[in-house]
Amino acid sequence: MFLKKLTALIMSLFFFLATTPVLAQDTFTVTSSNTPPIFTFLHMGEVAPFDGTLFSPSAVAKLLTGPEHSDLRCQLKIDEKVAKVLAKCKLELDLIAADLHKEQKRNTLILTQKDKEIQQLTELANEPSYNWLWASGGVLGGILLTLGVVAAVNGISK
Repeated sequence: MFLKKLTALIMSLFFFLATTPVLAQDTFTVTSSNTPPIFTFLHMGEVAPFDGTLFSPSAVAKLLTGPEHSDLRCQLKIDEKVAKVLAKCKLELDLIAADLHKEQKRNTLILTQKDKEIQQLTELANEPSYNWLWASGGVLGGILLTLGVVAAVNGISK
């Protein structure tokens, strides 16, 4: 969910920043006499019908075809940037998915080991207990040892 929001935010910022220079461009150029832009073809030695800048036919052709190709260039740049962002997001998503898979395997192994340990401890707890035998043997051994020491002391003192 976080990754989708992050991707949407990145894409929104990209499209906002990519279109800002387009909004800053003038849609038409106003000459010094506030007339709309016009052009005419002149032959050598002819007088220009208006004040302005003289362009060669190749420069005029470049100016006239520029907007068509600039849209294509702009679209190609946008497509390239979008492809880069999508590739980066896919890489991050794949890395996160790999980490998730690794953690799931690790947790499965830990849980399996803990279950085995619990089973072994349960088996040990359910085995028959011989604690009463150990306690009885300890008391009996203590009594016999005490009697032996008393007999030895009495034997030495006589």
